[in-house]
Amino acid sequence: MISMLVGLMLGSSVAWSAPDCAQLQIQLQEMQKAQGILLESMVKKNDSLANTLDHFAEDLKSHEQKPSRADVVNLHNSAEAFRGHSERELALIEKFQQKSLELIAQTVRCLPSSTATAQNLHQ
Repeated sequence: MISMLVGLMLGSSVAWSAPDCAQLQIQLQEMQKAQGILLESMVKKNDSLANTLDHFAEDLKSHEQKPSRADVVNLHNSAEAFRGHSERELALIEKFQQKSLELIAQTVRCLPSSTATAQNLHQ
């Protein structure tokens, strides 16, 4: 899923010339898909973290004794895995924000200026 998001973001190069404004709708749709994938990934990560913690809590409860070293190591490993996922997610968010800014800039260039629009309305 994350690779699909990266593909959408990197595969959609933002063009800067006026004739490319026709591609704007496609680029906006790609950004919307990328945003949906990114948000879905965040929700799944949170669900996974909650499930992992539930699993370890049940394991600890069933031991009815002091947690073993293996239990503690597993908790630390899970925490480290989620930190790594968060770092990768942050990098994707930064790329998404940059692409969004580029797309907004292109959108502004594709829109007729308010002066030209006003002149065309009065003609």
